[in-house]
Amino acid sequence: MQLNNNSFLITSKMFENENLAMWGTGCKQIGTNIEIQFWQLKEEPNYPGYFYICNTKYDGYRIANLEKGIICENIPDNESQLFKFEEVGDSYYQICNYKKQEAKLTKLGKENDELGFSDGTSDDNQSWKLVPRFKAYVTTVTICSYDNRKGSESFSTEISVTTGLKFEPSSSFLTTVGLKESLMASVSSAEADETSKLKIKADIQRLLSNGQEENWFHESPTRFNIPVGMNYRVKQLTCYFSSPLKSDYCNLRCDYIIDETPGEFH
Repeated sequence: MQLNNNSFLITSKMFENENLAMWGTGCKQIGTNIEIQFWQLKEEPNYPGYFYICNTKYDGYRIANLEKGIICENIPDNESQLFKFEEVGDSYYQICNYKKQEAKLTKLGKENDELGFSDGTSDDNQSWKLVPRFKAYVTTVTICSYDNRKGSESFSTEISVTTGLKFEPSSSFLTTVGLKESLMASVSSAEADETSKLKIKADIQRLLSNGQEENWFHESPTRFNIPVGMNYRVKQLTCYFSSPLKSDYCNLRCDYIIDETPGEFH
C-alpha cells in the first residue's frame, strides 16, 4: 500500500469506531472520535521511511510528540513531527516517533481525549488501521452500440457524453487537501493494466491542475455516425472511486473511443 502523499482514515484497533481526529486548531485539540477525518502522510526526504502526519480538515497542522505529550501544530518541520509506520498485519500499523523511537501512538482509554504515546510491544491500543481515502475500480463502459451490418443505409444518433471527474452523489468534495495524490494512489493500487492506469492518472493531473471543481467534468450532446455494414460501439475508460466518506464518491470518465468492425467484437 502506498503511504507517501496518500490520505487515510486512521482507526484504533482496540476501539474500532474511534478515528484519529482534530476538533479545533488548539494544540491539544486532538484525540479520537467517530468523525471520518483524513490524514495525509508526507515522507521527509532527509529521513527516508519517516512521515509527517498532516490533517486535511485543518490544513497545515501536523501531529508532534513533545514533552507535554501529543499535540497538533502548524510550525515548520522538526523531528518531533516525524513518524515511522511499522506494519503488524491486516493493514494495522504501529506509529513510532523518530525523536523518541520507543514512543508509539497509543489509545490510552475510551474517552476521546485519552490519546498519547507509550512504550511497549504490539498491544491492540498501539495498533492503528490505515484506511485509504479512496479505493479505485477501473473498467470500460460501453456508451452505445449498434449492429448495422445488415442495414441498408448509414444513420446517426445523438447521445449526452460526460467526460472528466464527476461527484456522486454530492456536488463537491468536503476537502480538496491531498485530493489529487489520494486519487492517484488509489489508481496505483487498482486491478488494471498499466496503460489504463497511466491514462487515468494523466487525466487526474490535467483536470485537478485547473483548481475549479465545476470545471472538472463536462457533459455535452455528441452525434455519432453509424456506417452501413458495420458493427459499431462507443467505449469509455472509467474509474469509480469509493471512500469511507460517502460525499467523496466520484468517478472519472476518460475520452470516448469508437470501435467499428464488419465482424464481431472481441
